[in-house]
Amino acid sequence: MVVEGLGPIELGTVYVPVDLADGTGIGDMEPLREGLLRHLAVRKGVEFDQATQRISARPATAEESRLLDVGQRECMLTVLLAVYDRARRAVFGLDVVMPPSRHELADAFPIEL
Repeated sequence: MVVEGLGPIELGTVYVPVDLADGTGIGDMEPLREGLLRHLAVRKGVEFDQATQRISARPATAEESRLLDVGQRECMLTVLLAVYDRARRAVFGLDVVMPPSRHELADAFPIEL
């Protein structure tokens, strides 16, 4: 992903099970007209239930340094997001690598007692 005036801000890889991706246009060269989760919900009837997110840090690889235009071995944030359907099947995964100097991460969630 590139932002005008800022440059490359993240590298992302999306994982969708083959049976869900089949016949949806996921993987085609044309961009999707809506977000990937909505795309799967509309085309495959997926009912999403929950997501888990893991955030960590590690040094950039040589390829990440080149693609993100950062110094070699600069520290990167990594985010692994997994989305599950109501049967607790992982139906979507997103693996993102980003330089922390170009991001601010924020979360909001309900507190239940």
